[in-house]
Amino acid sequence: MSEAATVPKGLRKEDVEKGMIGKVAELPYLPLIDEKAQAERSLKGNSIEVKMLNDTKKTLKICRPTANKEQFLVDTISYKDVLLELGLIESARKCTMRMEVLDQRMVKNFYDPDDPVTQVDPVKMAACDKAAEAHNLVELKLDKIIKKMFAMFVSFLDESLRPVYNEIVATKVGVIPWTNLRGEEQTVLLRYTMEAYEMCTLFWLRTVFQQDAAEQLLLYIQYNLKKSKKVSLRMFVARAKQLNSYVAHLPGIYYTSQANSKTVPAKKLTESELAGWVLRMCPSSWQTQHRLIKDEIPQDLERLLQFLELQESMDTMAKPTTNPRDQGHQNGGTNSKKRNGSENGNRDKKKFKSTKHCDYCAKKGGPKDTHNTAECRKWNPDGTRKQYQAKSEEKKTNVNYAQFKEMQDSVKDMSKDMKRLMKRSKEASDSDQDT
Repeated sequence: MSEAATVPKGLRKEDVEKGMIGKVAELPYLPLIDEKAQAERSLKGNSIEVKMLNDTKKTLKICRPTANKEQFLVDTISYKDVLLELGLIESARKCTMRMEVLDQRMVKNFYDPDDPVTQVDPVKMAACDKAAEAHNLVELKLDKIIKKMFAMFVSFLDESLRPVYNEIVATKVGVIPWTNLRGEEQTVLLRYTMEAYEMCTLFWLRTVFQQDAAEQLLLYIQYNLKKSKKVSLRMFVARAKQLNSYVAHLPGIYYTSQANSKTVPAKKLTESELAGWVLRMCPSSWQTQHRLIKDEIPQDLERLLQFLELQESMDTMAKPTTNPRDQGHQNGGTNSKKRNGSENGNRDKKKFKSTKHCDYCAKKGGPKDTHNTAECRKWNPDGTRKQYQAKSEEKKTNVNYAQFKEMQDSVKDMSKDMKRLMKRSKEASDSDQDT
């Protein structure tokens, strides 16, 4: 699934994650986009063609150093898938199963040729020798297949990454001692087997991912994802299923020194388990509707999606996508008529237009719509400006300033007398208290 299909424009980390403040997921819902690495991958010469069994060719992108962990994992998975489609992995498994059968036959017909006392049954001796010879041939065939798988995997890597993978293989396969995934030193020779190939692949993934990446991804899917309003339900669930499929390929605690007798390999969520977690990722109103109507624990993911899509469509219909005011403006409603000024509700704007007009102000300048020509107080009929006429002297108020001054002085004297009286009364009350 392409990034364009899984990540709508404008979708942020906070929209699809909860409780992840300050934390960084190994494989987040929103994949990191390394533009530089993508530009290099698109250049000619950064891909390799592989001829398949049905005479078709498959083009693979060469794995380059990148900050995008998901792209690194996707490339590794694609290389493993090509080896599976070519039949190399299946041939190696058949050889392994054949060797186990021959080992059992050798143990059953085992004899000691250096023991002169014990009489050896010729039939058992022949069966044991035949099984040992067949075992050697199958072992050589398996050795050749595994070496071819290693060589093809290296050919898919960029030249800067090949030394890293070659060092992993050189220090683990065909040497003594060597260190396994749990950090334990081994003294038994590790031959070119499927176990060696899978172990080297996990060491290769550990160069980018943490040792408990599988468990971290499971916890992220279960407890840190939430359905966003900006992404459709099916697109959201498709991305969750994609992340869930990565669990089986990532390094886990089972292959570390932290593992004990009760530790089991990390496994991806089953369809019924993922259905239950998808319901918890959705809004609480959807969960309530599911409990009221279905009253069951979801087991079928497809049936759950059909039910939740109905809730999604109901929410979309209940909430208007645009502002009601804007809707009225777009539909040519009453509000739009008011904004445009063509109409005011059901009334015509022409009724409110002023009927007054002054010819003098229109010609000379002035407020021409506030009065008629006969009422003009600014211009004469001959075009001259009218002189300002002050109010009559009779209407003016004559003020006697001498009388006003006398009143002010009397008010000041009265305030002084009041202060003296208040001071004397205070002194008299203090003397009474002393007595």
